[in-house]
Amino acid sequence: MKKVLAFTLVMSLAMGGMAGCGEGSSSKEETKTTAGKDSKTTWDIQPLEERQTLDIAYFSGVMHSLPIYIADEKGWFDELNIDLEYSSFTSGPAMMEANESWDIATTGSPGVLVGMLGYDVYCIGNCEYDAVLNLYTREDSPIYQAGKGKVEGAEELYGTAEEWAGTEWLLPVGTTTNIVLNSTLSLLGLTDKDITMVNMDNSTGFTAFKAGEGDGVCLSLSVALEAEKAGYKKVSGLDITGDLIECGICATADALENKRDAVKKFYEVYYRASEWIADNMEEAEAYYLETCEIEGIACDEETSKYICERRNSPTLEDVMEQLDTTVEYAPYTKRAVTKAESDLLVTLDFFIDTGKYTEKDREFVLDNNMFDPSIAQEVHKEMTEAGRWNY
Repeated sequence: MKKVLAFTLVMSLAMGGMAGCGEGSSSKEETKTTAGKDSKTTWDIQPLEERQTLDIAYFSGVMHSLPIYIADEKGWFDELNIDLEYSSFTSGPAMMEANESWDIATTGSPGVLVGMLGYDVYCIGNCEYDAVLNLYTREDSPIYQAGKGKVEGAEELYGTAEEWAGTEWLLPVGTTTNIVLNSTLSLLGLTDKDITMVNMDNSTGFTAFKAGEGDGVCLSLSVALEAEKAGYKKVSGLDITGDLIECGICATADALENKRDAVKKFYEVYYRASEWIADNMEEAEAYYLETCEIEGIACDEETSKYICERRNSPTLEDVMEQLDTTVEYAPYTKRAVTKAESDLLVTLDFFIDTGKYTEKDREFVLDNNMFDPSIAQEVHKEMTEAGRWNY
C-alpha cells in the first residue's frame, strides 16, 4: 500500500546562513506488524527482532536522498521491522546543527564536515558525487555579454575578472555551490573577497534573483534547470570548474552505539535501492518527480529525467573498494588515508585554503577517524557470510 511522506519545511537562520529545516512524519495508511526472523524479504536481509524507528534527516530534492524514499515506498524498510521518521532540510550545515533530531542523514561534503567538526557526527560511506551545480546571470549582465573563451583552460566560462569583480551573488554560503563559485573566482584570478555573497537557500535565492536582487545566483539540480528554462544564462558550473564534491551517509554517535543493527540494515538497503535506480531509471524518474512535488520543489518530467540521468552514485562494491584503497596524501603522515577519505578531503582542503577551516581541523577529522569504515565493513562481512555479496 502506497505511503505518503509528508514533510514540513521551517526556514531558520542557522550556521551563519539561511537554511531550511523542519520536522515531519511518515503518514502510513496501514497498521504495522512485526515481521518474523524467518520472513522472506526483498534482499534476503534478516529483519530486526523488534520494530525500531530510525529518524532520518532528509535532504530535499537531491539525488542522494532518493534511495531512501524509494526503499520506503517499496516497503524495503518495513519488511525489516524498521520505521522511518523524517525531518526535511535544504542545507547540510543546518541539518548538522539539528543533529539531535535524527539518526542518519545524507548530505554534501560541506555538511559532512560541519557534522564531523562540530557535532560528533560520523560519515559512514560515500553515496554520491554532485553533478548539477551552476551559476546564472541575467542576459544583460556584463559577465554574460563579455562572452566565453576568455580564460585559458576554462573555455566555457563567461567573462573576465573585470566583469566578475564587485558583483553580488545569492547562494547558500558554506555549501557545495559555494565551492563552485569560489573555484570560478580562482580561475579568474579572484577570491570571494572580490565579490559580495548573500546567504540564501537554493529556492529562496532563485526567487530573490527573479525579483531583481543580486547580479548572479548559484543553483543546483531542478532549480538550476528551472533557471535555464526561464531564460537566465549559465556562466559557470561544476562541469566547468571540475570540482570533485563527495556526498556522504552520516550517522550520529548515539545511533552508531544504540541503533547499530538498524543502521547496518538501513545501510545495505540504501545501496540496494541506489543500484535499483540505475536498473530502473524510468520508474526512478517518476519517484524523483514525486519527491519534488511533496517538497514543493519546481520540477517536471523533463527535468527529472535530466537529473536522474546525471546521477553519479557508487555501488556498495565501489564503497568498499574506496575504503580498502589507500592513497598518497602529503598533508597527513600519521597513517594511510583511504580513497574515501581523500575524496572528502578535497572539500576540506578547499575550505582550509579559503580560511573557513584550519590544519588542526584536518588533523581532527583524520586522527579521530570521523570517516568511520566500521559500518561498511560489518555489512560486508554479514553479506559475505550470508551469501548476499554478489558483486
